[in-house]
Formats: sequence, structure tokens, C-alpha cells
Amino acid sequence: MSEPIHIISLGAGVQSSTMSLMAAAGEITPMPTAAVFADTPMALWSVRLSIEQCAKIKRAWKRL
Repeated sequence: MSEPIHIISLGAGVQSSTMSLMAAAGEITPMPTAAVFADTPMALWSVRLSIEQCAKIKRAWKRL
């Protein structure tokens, strides 16, 4: 039997962004295997910026 897959629904809001960053820092487990984010042409620029910032922070945590 294969290992379970843990997926986070990342809406780029406060809750999902915080949860993904906490998982990247090892503060909550299990670490998600994947994140699902549906980008639409109607998404606000602030949502896209939030996703980019979360990605930068996650990469920084991996370097520590």
C-alpha cells in the first residue's frame, strides 16, 4: 500500500497561507505533498502577489 497524499487547498488567504508556511517551517504536520491553487484571469493582483511571497518564504525555510 502506498503512502497517503496530503493536499492543501491554497486560496492565498490568511488561513491557507499561514498553514502552508507553518508546514514548511515544520510547525504542523504532515507536510502537504501538494497544494492546489486555481488561478483565474479575474484573480486580484494582491492574490498573485501573496502566492509569490509565500513561495519565497517557503524557499527561504528550505535553506535553513
